[in-house]
Amino acid sequence: MVLEKVKYWGDYIIDKENLDKVDIIGQKSKLEKVEKVIKVSFEKSGNNLSYKDTKIEDYNPDEFRKYLYRTFRHGQYDITPTAKPSSAEKMNRRWGQWFGTYARKKNDFWNEELIKNIHNKILEPSEDQEKYEKEVKIEILKDMKEKYDSIDGDAIFTITLLEDNKERYLGDIDIFRKIFINESVKKFHEKLKVDARGEGKCYLCGKEDTVYGFASPFAIFTLKPKGFASNFLRENAWKQFPICRECGISCIKGREFLDTFLKYTLLGYYSKGNYIQYTYYVIPTINYTNKDKKELLGEIYSEVESYKGEDYKDGLLAEEDPTFGFFSHHDDVNLSFIFCKEKQKDYFDVVEVVNEVPPSWISKVYSKFKEINLKKLFSEDSIQELLGEKWNGGLKDGKWDGEHQNTNLKGIIRTFYPASDNTGKHDKEFLDILGNILSHTKFSKDYLVKAFIREIRSRHVNEYDWSEKVLVLKSLYLYEFLSELNLLKGVRDMKEEKKLEVKKSDKYRKKMGEFFEEFSKALNTNAKKAVFLEGVLTRFLLDIQSGKRNSTPFRTKLRGLRLDEMKVKNLFPEITEKLRQYDAPYYSWLEEMISEHFIAADNDGWKINKNEISYYFALGLNLGRTFKIKEEEKEGDQNE
Repeated sequence: MVLEKVKYWGDYIIDKENLDKVDIIGQKSKLEKVEKVIKVSFEKSGNNLSYKDTKIEDYNPDEFRKYLYRTFRHGQYDITPTAKPSSAEKMNRRWGQWFGTYARKKNDFWNEELIKNIHNKILEPSEDQEKYEKEVKIEILKDMKEKYDSIDGDAIFTITLLEDNKERYLGDIDIFRKIFINESVKKFHEKLKVDARGEGKCYLCGKEDTVYGFASPFAIFTLKPKGFASNFLRENAWKQFPICRECGISCIKGREFLDTFLKYTLLGYYSKGNYIQYTYYVIPTINYTNKDKKELLGEIYSEVESYKGEDYKDGLLAEEDPTFGFFSHHDDVNLSFIFCKEKQKDYFDVVEVVNEVPPSWISKVYSKFKEINLKKLFSEDSIQELLGEKWNGGLKDGKWDGEHQNTNLKGIIRTFYPASDNTGKHDKEFLDILGNILSHTKFSKDYLVKAFIREIRSRHVNEYDWSEKVLVLKSLYLYEFLSELNLLKGVRDMKEEKKLEVKKSDKYRKKMGEFFEEFSKALNTNAKKAVFLEGVLTRFLLDIQSGKRNSTPFRTKLRGLRLDEMKVKNLFPEITEKLRQYDAPYYSWLEEMISEHFIAADNDGWKINKNEISYYFALGLNLGRTFKIKEEEKEGDQNE
């Protein structure tokens, strides 16, 4: 399970850095800008406590644990008297609230005389107090203000005790350490006004102990709405996923490691005024190895740490993805991926998990994606023919007028599974496809083609011709890539159907035959080829209409790309009749090929559905200009 891997890294780092609970739970990062510490010191002799002085010392991050710093979510005061206020007066009020709260705790654990004594010393003076006590309180506040006002940079306040000539900070005093740890881990069992803890066996370490219901650093089940599960009480959440305090603390450190080094943004977008962001974690784990595991963990940690601060905006399944660089040479490491949807600060839902991915598979994915890019159709020259000279580069990482078109693998997949107001929100499908690629799991080609034609139709009916062509290029790229990785169910080999012979002397047919060979995974049946070729012929007709009439009335015959076998068969004679009207005899070679493939498809039996028919027609329609040979275009101009 993924959580065991998070704990594994937490345990490793705790051992490596010799950390205690305070180091793990404390919020050291929030004190990065602090330069000074203002310490208010009291002298303790037996049960007597007296104010000594207030001094300034330099803040040393290496001694963080002695200050016990962590904020409370409510913001009224912090978990211990160490705090970072904006004035001495505010610090005094925060201390008044903190000591006032814990001095009134009724159970034996909090009933500590020391807290009550300090509480009596620092509260703001009242009318019924003795003159001496008032003077001490006024003196303390005066000293705090004087020291705070003398400092230019950030500072924290804290309290120390002098006893037997030894100064003790909050981290040296048992009661404050207990409060710090117990209050910090309350989130392990307190949520939604319930207390979910009990005695049982920890899911992670197997020990019998007090276990908690919310100790996981990742949300794996929900308590909303009430009654979601039959007879499920919120206070019994610990029974669903019991984790002991020690394992919960290890998981905190493990997630901190992931947050710092191995967390990446997957995508983000606005929806109805709300910003929706998805992130993902990469968790390396060791499989069977002859190497010393601790040594190997150290190597991985050093590699991961060296990339801290790098910006991987393209993220998952892009060439610069850090997972490739980190782990591609480790045969004894596997990777797990956690995909999360962020909801609010520190909260998110785990929406997809992929376990045990070998780096060799990721390497193959990269190589295949780059290999598809070498096909002639995806070259700069070919794309410029279709989209215009403002396009630069091949399809992968291509630019239009200097701007990247999101044509890395993640971007291409997202194109067909968007969060769109027009074609719907498809976040889950997008993550499912990524998960299938990572886990080497097959899925239906029909599932993919359905997404292709849904997005292409949206552009087609709105006559966004340029973006329709971009979608067609991306779809064919993705189809070939997934087919080459053998991830699509239902992709048959062309050996099942007889290939039609191409006359070598016919340059037009030869060019088309070469295209079919190059994209034999996608165009692998006579029915698909017949529909594709008809789409090409339709493009030629629309271009002629556009040149002669400055309009394309035949476009209405395409029914918004909602086609079936009968409709494409009926379209063919209408297209040829229109071409005769425009005196275009040089397309006879294409008409012959269409007729041959229609006959062959009838003999084979039409084995493609309506979405596929519409898609392959759209493919031909948008790629049609690729098959115009220069001499033919000149001849066409003369005929016109």
